[in-house]
Amino acid sequence: AASFCRMPFSPAEARTAFRALLESSETLFEGLKRRSPEICAVDLTDYMRFLALKVAAKDFHAALLSPPSAVDAIWHAHLLDTLSYEEACAAAGVPSEFRVIHHNPDGGLDVLARAARQQRALLFYKQAFGAPPKGNWGDDRKRSASASPQTRVVTARAACSSIINLKVGTQDGAEMKHRQRMTTPLSKAMDAFCNRQKIARSSVRFLFKGQRFRNTQTPADLDMEDGDIIDVVVEQMGC
Repeated sequence: AASFCRMPFSPAEARTAFRALLESSETLFEGLKRRSPEICAVDLTDYMRFLALKVAAKDFHAALLSPPSAVDAIWHAHLLDTLSYEEACAAAGVPSEFRVIHHNPDGGLDVLARAARQQRALLFYKQAFGAPPKGNWGDDRKRSASASPQTRVVTARAACSSIINLKVGTQDGAEMKHRQRMTTPLSKAMDAFCNRQKIARSSVRFLFKGQRFRNTQTPADLDMEDGDIIDVVVEQMGC
């Protein structure tokens, strides 16, 4: 924790950035709330606080802070509306040379590093805004581990036997419905999409909630739910 405190973080600046976002929230987040009403109704205020923490920590390149999963879902939804997202970043005080708070789609691959960023975000949250009212900040793994043994056993049994329906698609409209077991590696969905589109696996990236995942991971590993969407991003090829 001591190393966290040496980082250039200003609680007062975080509160100022949050107030700026809150004052303009009706216009800044109108489209986001219309497209994602369920997640925004629950955690939009904490999403604004997360953006404010990033500004106050000068974390414009996704190196210091990561949000809890509920806030992360809003962030990923907002990133898809690039104009609205840039306007919100400007309102929060992101300097013009950075333009936006950048996102790293591979940030979840290193589980320990992501947990450290989440713990750092919790520390900064407490300094700026007090204890999170829902207790949902910090290392996601600790909240999963806090579930009772009985709950974990029931969940594991359900995952082994259940089937999940997913959508796999690109932003330009290429989409595929996919059905598989919760414990089957997602390489099955990735291969099915590439075969249908007649493209090489190496030419695309697969993201869930904005984070890249390994082909050996399963829907159960990622806490996927029925109807979830796997986004496919075409890799940019150099000249």
